[in-house]
Amino acid sequence: MTTHPMDGSWFGKFDPAVNKNRDEEEEDGNRFLKLNFPSDHTIDLFDSESKSLDRTVVISQNMKVVVEVRVTVECVTETLCMDVRELGFTDIERTRNLDEEPCPGFISDGANRVQWVNGAFRRMVFGLKNLRQLPEMVVWLVMREKLVYVAFSCRVKLEYMWEKEKYSQVVPCDVWRMDCGGFAWRLDVKAALSLGR
Repeated sequence: MTTHPMDGSWFGKFDPAVNKNRDEEEEDGNRFLKLNFPSDHTIDLFDSESKSLDRTVVISQNMKVVVEVRVTVECVTETLCMDVRELGFTDIERTRNLDEEPCPGFISDGANRVQWVNGAFRRMVFGLKNLRQLPEMVVWLVMREKLVYVAFSCRVKLEYMWEKEKYSQVVPCDVWRMDCGGFAWRLDVKAALSLGR
């Protein structure tokens, strides 16, 4: 079965055996209310023998935690001395090298949407705590002007909230244009110009 992206309903072809069982139940007068889930588990809200309502059914759901990070480009500081090949010759090389970087980094597409962050970026936000499951992360990239350079340095402002604490940090950043039209961003958090919480 497939989940409809808009309303979350389940649709698809019914198993003939399911329809047959449903018809037999209606003929026998045994009409049960059932909730079908993608895991193929069925919950009977009525007892098949007593026909009484089971009031102990509880459906639990895990709360999804999403951490939002805003990266705002404040100003371009250098466009002439950057080595355009420092991070690699192809998008694959740039992504692989950025993934191995100890510095936080991310990749944006041609519409300035962040598509990927490296492990160092996640550690910067969440720290080194041994979490059973890290929250989801959404990174928003804000530019006040269109950037047309092949490679450049800039200052960006990082803003996010984690564990009820708000972080704000201005960080130097080296940027390389990707062949796909986006950019690869590498943050130098150790050389941060200012830190506020």
